[in-house]
Amino acid sequence: MAAPEPAAEAEGAPAPPPRPPPPVGEAGPAPSDAAVEAMFAKLLQLQLLPGDAQQRLIATLSIDKKQQMISMHGALLADDAAASKSRFTAGEDGALLQLIRDADAACAEGGASGAGALGGALSVRGALFQLTQRLGELHTRLKTANREWLRGFLDHGGLELVSAVARKRLIRDPFLKPDLAAVEAALRCFKTICNNADGLAAVVSARGALDVLAACCEPTAALASVHGEALDILCVAVWASDGARSAVLRSLTRLSHQRLEAPFAFARALVKRSKSVPVKAKTMALCNQIIMKAPELEERCAWRNCLLAAGVPSAALEEAAKAERLYEAYDP
Repeated sequence: MAAPEPAAEAEGAPAPPPRPPPPVGEAGPAPSDAAVEAMFAKLLQLQLLPGDAQQRLIATLSIDKKQQMISMHGALLADDAAASKSRFTAGEDGALLQLIRDADAACAEGGASGAGALGGALSVRGALFQLTQRLGELHTRLKTANREWLRGFLDHGGLELVSAVARKRLIRDPFLKPDLAAVEAALRCFKTICNNADGLAAVVSARGALDVLAACCEPTAALASVHGEALDILCVAVWASDGARSAVLRSLTRLSHQRLEAPFAFARALVKRSKSVPVKAKTMALCNQIIMKAPELEERCAWRNCLLAAGVPSAALEEAAKAERLYEAYDP
């Protein structure tokens, strides 16, 4: 005798309906019930329903009905997700700034002596590697940031943090390759921030930011890889406004005082010592911008005389003549 059919099939009961597909723009298996509940609650908030109506719908609708509504209004959820990525968030973005602070603080540790010196040095190198890596992540975010994100970054002290990190590395003695890598990463962040007027104004007004850029112009071989980036930013700042130009001049003057030399002596040294032709050209472009953007003739003449006294024009002419002789010697 054949086995009896299951009761459900014998009575011809319909099978349960299949779970609706995931919301538009999502791929893969249907989300879990918990994920559906969270998306549905978010959808009701975006639709600006009263609180009691939201609670009633959450309590009364089935999970399948909720997912159907999510599928119908998937574009609304997608727009909200895109908008949230355009804003600086204290969670994800703020966490990155905190990681940079933590790595920077770790770099100040490990100053042991004697038997613990080697371990301390290795610890600092590891912290510097982490610091450079985090600054690289910040640079990636800055490259895709809009003005709203940038304002949030500035409001959370991001620019001051990058300035402080670079300043601590520049005054470190001995100044090692890991320190230089961190400074290079910080300058890339600076340059990206200055890509729009808001960011450039923030760099000009931020305490110590221009001093960091001026310090990167110190004519030493150890800083050769950052000379070009620093000169680029300073040139743009001088061109931007009279106030920015004055701020750049104050920072360059402080650099001269720290080096116990006449104003613009650093520029002559860069022109004479740098092995990079672009750095020589950018140095002269900065000097030219400082003179040409002066609002008054008297001030223009004063800075021109400073450049002449420092020997910057004569050094540039000597380098140009040297380059011309090399060109003629190798010209077939």
